[in-house]
Amino acid sequence: VKCIGCGETIDLTTSKKILGPKQTKRWECNLASVWGQMASGGGHSTLREEMAVLGVPIMTEKSFIHIERDIGTWWEQELNKSMKQAGEEERRLAIEHNEYHEGIPAITVILDGGWSKRSH
Repeated sequence: VKCIGCGETIDLTTSKKILGPKQTKRWECNLASVWGQMASGGGHSTLREEMAVLGVPIMTEKSFIHIERDIGTWWEQELNKSMKQAGEEERRLAIEHNEYHEGIPAITVILDGGWSKRSH
């Protein structure tokens, strides 16, 4: 933005940049926008429609897809870390309660194989 009075150019940003999993910097507002769409089942076109009502320009579909992949990588890393921690805790509890199967700490694992569907 250029000041009319003094002519100085000022760089204005809407949010800070955050380092992604692939060492790419992304605007925080763009990450939040894509994250919200992923969490609610939307996509680039939904975000575009929502922001058009407010008169807010958004990132290109290409940028949206790159950020979507970054977030997917983050989610996968965090889920794997969380499952590993849970498995270690279950192993510790099995040993603590002397629960073994053929000499191996035994834990119960339940999977339903379900897939979340949209509610609308």
